[in-house]
This record gives sequence, structure tokens and C-alpha cells, in this order.
Amino acid sequence: KIWMVDFAPEDVGPAVDRILKDLQLEYVDQILLHWPSVFDKPPKGSSPGNYPERWAGTEDPMFPKDKDGNLLHRDVPLSDTWKALMQEKKAGKVRSIGVSNFSAQEIKDMTQGGAEMPAVNQVEAHVFWNQAKLRKEMEELGVAVVAYSPLGNSGFHGEKSGISSDLVAEVSKESSLTPAQVMLNYLINKGFIVIPKSVTPARIDGNANWELKLNDEQMAKLDAAPQKRLTDFPFRPGGKFFFDESEK
Repeated sequence: KIWMVDFAPEDVGPAVDRILKDLQLEYVDQILLHWPSVFDKPPKGSSPGNYPERWAGTEDPMFPKDKDGNLLHRDVPLSDTWKALMQEKKAGKVRSIGVSNFSAQEIKDMTQGGAEMPAVNQVEAHVFWNQAKLRKEMEELGVAVVAYSPLGNSGFHGEKSGISSDLVAEVSKESSLTPAQVMLNYLINKGFIVIPKSVTPARIDGNANWELKLNDEQMAKLDAAPQKRLTDFPFRPGGKFFFDESEK
């Protein structure tokens, strides 16, 4: 993924080149724009302790801040960022390009004028945030939806993730699937591409080697789960969160 400090069109190519160098590859299969906001990157050659006044509060160059601790943004249309990434694809450095955490409207605005559609939109999705509205919108746009945190990211969110909920446990018992497999099965049945993450070999194997088993009744039970977004950040200009407050 390309982080928001590299969304200025002139920074997209160097960001892709840096990814290729770090991975020691000539091309990558896919690169995404990480969040729909553009940070104002500190000037080249500057570093913590000698940033110009505008970036006086910056401790981490990935999060440029003014002296009052406010994130700094640039007025760069995401359509310009997207066109620059399209050029990297045309150059053969990237086979597929997409976005992450974008709304349908942001994708429409970004691709106005005939630009290609993103191959994917990677978003938070799990039993307890099933993205029903966005999923339908992406289908209409022809954009595949990839689910990050498909298990709810219990390592970060703890019990709020829902993987240890009574509902998932009930369906797990009925289906002879593990709770993780229940949550993955649910998303796959809904048409998501799922990318579960684990560092535990047994869990990696359990996430990969199993068969789809959930029936219509079990899917309906999971459809009725209470919905709540877990991941959001105040990275928009003015310290606004990315998503509508009513969604949380």
C-alpha cells in the first residue's frame, strides 16, 4: 500500500520504486492507495529536529504535524494520485491497482473522465460489520471487495471483535467449524475476498484448510448480528474521522 504522504503525483512513482526495492522485485501483483486523504509530506532532506516551521510538530514523517499537533494536508485531488498510479501500472511495475477504505462516491470522483476502476477496495469487514451497503455499491461499480480484519482483529480490538461471541460459538458448534472458519465462511458466502492474518502455524493452517459449510439458516443468524465498525481514524482535514459517525 502507498501511505498518504506519498499521494502527491510526483511522489507516487518513487513510492512504488521504494516498495520494489524493499521487496527486491521488478514488479508487484497489486498496490493500493491506503486511505482517501492526502498528507503534506515534509520537504526532502529534512528530518525530525530540523523540519521547516510548517512541520514543527512532526515527530514521525509518516504523520506530518504543525506546532499545535494538527495533521497537515495537501490540496491534491485523489484523481491525480490515481492517474499517477495508473502510469506505474502502464510501466509494468504493478499488475493491478486498487484502493482501501474508500467510499463509492470517492471512487466515482477519483475515476471521473474515463480513468480505470480500481480492481479492489479493501475495507474492514466481518460478521459484526458486514458492509452490506458498500458491498452492493462496489458490485454496481465492478470493484471487488477485500475484507481486512475478517476475524475482527481480536489482537487489537479484543472482545469487541466478536469472534468469542455467543453467536459465533453457536454457529461454530452447529457447523463443526472453528469460530474463525465461521467468520471466514460468512464473508466468502457474501462474495468477499478474505485475507486473515496470523503468525501461529496452527491457526494459519486452520484458516486455509477447511470446507464451506454454513447453510442458509446459519447465514441468516449471522446476518442478524449487531453491526459496529471497529476501525476509524481522524485523518481527514480538520481532524475529522474517515467514516460517518452514525456508522460507529
